[in-house]
Amino acid sequence: MPNSLHDSITIVQGAIVCADSAIRGAVTIGAGTVVHPQCQIIAERGPITIGENNIIAECTRIINRSEEPLVIGHYNTLEVASEIYGAKIGNYNVIEARGRVLVGTTLGDFCVITPACSTLANEHVPDKTVIYGGAQDRRLQTEDYKVK
Repeated sequence: MPNSLHDSITIVQGAIVCADSAIRGAVTIGAGTVVHPQCQIIAERGPITIGENNIIAECTRIINRSEEPLVIGHYNTLEVASEIYGAKIGNYNVIEARGRVLVGTTLGDFCVITPACSTLANEHVPDKTVIYGGAQDRRLQTEDYKVK
């Protein structure tokens, strides 16, 4: 999958990456992560590290234009056509269809970005935050999670 001499792509055993996904730059994909067709994972300047057991749905874009690492934790679901430009995503998050995490944003754990909603640039989103609605409202979830 490397496209140039500058590509340093590591796909850990147990990860599944569809052949028609575009992966460029310094990218590491952890075990158990599934990258569906037509995804773009492009480390333009800094590296991208994707943890274990993530689901990256069709047409998702993960792009790092910063020199700082873009890190995605474990057990996240990035639904169809979601876009990730942020600096750090924690664990157990759901970015629903066409949801966006903007540049420099840190997303905590157990967060949900509902369809077509977005963080702000350089935002710190606390654990258990839900971003929803046309006004990009935010609320904290009150439920406790049982991780399976």
